[in-house]
Amino acid sequence: MAKQRTAGARMFARLTACTFLAFTPLAHAGDAPPPFIEYEAAGEYFTDLMQVSLRAMHARCEHFNEPDCQLISARTSDIGYAYTYQFRYDRPGGDSEWRSSGDGGYGYMSCAPGFSVYMMAFGVPMGPFANRELDVDNMFPVFCQAAGRASAVAGKREVADAYQDGKLALREVTEGGGSVRWTVNEEDAGIRVRGVSRESVSEFLINDDRVVTIGDRVTLIYAVDGSLRRVQGSDGTSIDAQGKYDPEARLGLLLASITAQLPEVGSPGPLGVVAKTGDAIRALLARSESRDEP
Repeated sequence: MAKQRTAGARMFARLTACTFLAFTPLAHAGDAPPPFIEYEAAGEYFTDLMQVSLRAMHARCEHFNEPDCQLISARTSDIGYAYTYQFRYDRPGGDSEWRSSGDGGYGYMSCAPGFSVYMMAFGVPMGPFANRELDVDNMFPVFCQAAGRASAVAGKREVADAYQDGKLALREVTEGGGSVRWTVNEEDAGIRVRGVSRESVSEFLINDDRVVTIGDRVTLIYAVDGSLRRVQGSDGTSIDAQGKYDPEARLGLLLASITAQLPEVGSPGPLGVVAKTGDAIRALLARSESRDEP
């Protein structure tokens, strides 16, 4: 814990540095991609909790010559260390020991290429900061800005993972006053991903690294090259790149609802497959709408 820096000490340094920064008028919020977190482990940076926890665990186990380590759980935080994890060490001879990561690891705020990091301190925008210069537990709101375009401020977001046999089994994401609980289970029919929130429940069946059904109401049909060709509703409705048959817009509304609550692109394993499928569905909807325009 001696290595853990306090938010107050870091912020004093930030405000001191701001003496040399320009006060920039805030552009219209929402015009730019929002900030994201980069987590550090062994000198590398990751945007996903599982990926950074695996890297940190492997680096620690290699350092202590403990080759048989397996990740058990991990979680993020915006106070103190940005993430912590637990793992199991299998001793020679068959004994196992659960261990915590101890100090944990740090996280930093970054923006998309072409945008700089800013923070709003006492109602005044301060910046620009370079990517990975502001810590996650910076006490002031952070946003991205460039050329008159600004993002919304970064919201509070927490992720908690549980792993089984080295694979993601559960991920709970809490942000904006709500949470989504994602579970991953292997079945005879494939891998089933289930997302549960206060507002909705969604299920995705994955085969051959692609989603084939969404619940019992939607079937996804793919072309030979693996691209999404058609979305078929159980009521006979359908949407493809050539247009759609959806007289009452039921399928379109259902797909819009489903794609509004998906894992982040870049999520590990089956969650990443679901996220990419969401992007493919949105693209298919856009192409079908353009075909329907007069």
